Order: sequence, then structure tokens, then C-alpha cells
Amino acid sequence: MKAAPIFLAAVLLAGCATKQPPPENALAGGEWRLASLNGESVGADSGATLAFPSNTSVSGSGGCNNFVGAVAANQGRIALGQLAATRKACPGPVMQREDDYLAALSRATGYRLDGEDLVLLDATGASVLRFKPLR
Repeated sequence: MKAAPIFLAAVLLAGCATKQPPPENALAGGEWRLASLNGESVGADSGATLAFPSNTSVSGSGGCNNFVGAVAANQGRIALGQLAATRKACPGPVMQREDDYLAALSRATGYRLDGEDLVLLDATGASVLRFKPLR
């Protein structure tokens, strides 16, 4: 009978030692299409997207190449890790917009939901990217 309390204590201590899950990402599961980049409207046919398939991952398209990476988003703050992208070549204007889009993503440090839109903010609080939900 003395083994039962020792076993129970060991189970409880093991439970305390487990790694805590990451904070809840309010954006997880969301899929978005780029609507504006640095304040300039982007056509719905640009192909640029952003998705949060899980609490800690981000993926999307720059309009030419696909990308994936890590993300932490919680309470209006966002931090994207290094993004890995495919390396297709597309016409000059498409590549320039993609480069601008990925650069703006790398500057994002905050987010807010504005109605149904997702707005990514830079360190000064300025809007750098606006997305509409994909349906």
C-alpha cells in the first residue's frame, strides 16, 4: 500500500515537468488574401495570401512563390520566424510586389482585427499589410 502514494506523487511531479503549450494564437486557422501593401491597394488577383495552419506556423504565397515558417501571435503582438520559400522566377512586376510583400511581413510586430480584416502593423504601429478573409 505504501507504493500507491509514491506512485501518485511521481505521476503528479512528472505532470509538472511537462513543457507548457504555446500561448493561444487568435489567428490560428485563419486564411487571408492580401488587400493592401504599405497603404496601396492590391488587386484580388495578386495571388498573395497568408494562412495560420496552426498555433505556431504560417504559410502563404507571395503571388509567385509559396512560403512557410514559424509564428508567435498573441494579444496583438506577432513575430514571424525566418520564412522558407520556393524559388520560381516570375515577371518583374510580380517579383517586385512579392519582394515588397515579404519585406513587409518581416517588419510586422503587431496585428489587429478591423472588422473582418487582418491588419499587420510595424514597430511604430503603422499598418503595413491589410488582408481580407479567404472564403
